[in-house]
Amino acid sequence: MLRLNQKGQASSTFQLLIAAIVALAILGVLISVIGGIGGISGDPTTATKQLLKNQINNPGAESCTDPVEFSAKKNKSLAAMGITKDSGLDSEQVFFTNEPNEGVTGFEVNSTGSILQYISQSSKKVVICVICAEGTENLEQALEDNLGASNGVSVPTGVEGETFCAVYPKKTA
Repeated sequence: MLRLNQKGQASSTFQLLIAAIVALAILGVLISVIGGIGGISGDPTTATKQLLKNQINNPGAESCTDPVEFSAKKNKSLAAMGITKDSGLDSEQVFFTNEPNEGVTGFEVNSTGSILQYISQSSKKVVICVICAEGTENLEQALEDNLGASNGVSVPTGVEGETFCAVYPKKTA
């Protein structure tokens, strides 16, 4: 008959193994908590870039990031050149707007629609939404379907056969 003695269970190797397992469990909990506070999803550029890559394959539908934070000190702007890198789109195929978002203040879009700038002094959490479609007529229709007839977004005109995407901030739910 096999008997366990206290020496086997109380050995320093066994105690070290248990301590390592407990430490890893605590570390896992801490990393998940810290990641939730200021993780990658909080970075507007990274979150928008990832969403844009996904939306290229989902034409006509609106999709939004998890809440991202803009502030006067960091994360002050989004640029079409930055979010289109490695997406398969040129920066001219993506434009920013703030028109469909009554109530989302503190954002300006440059005259070419290639930069969304946060101009307020306090921090603000928003979601960034993307709608893509092939051709400008289809994008206009997708914006109308998702945002309503009076969405106020001016789309480049007369270009077909290329994917275009509209990117805009929206209030968090």
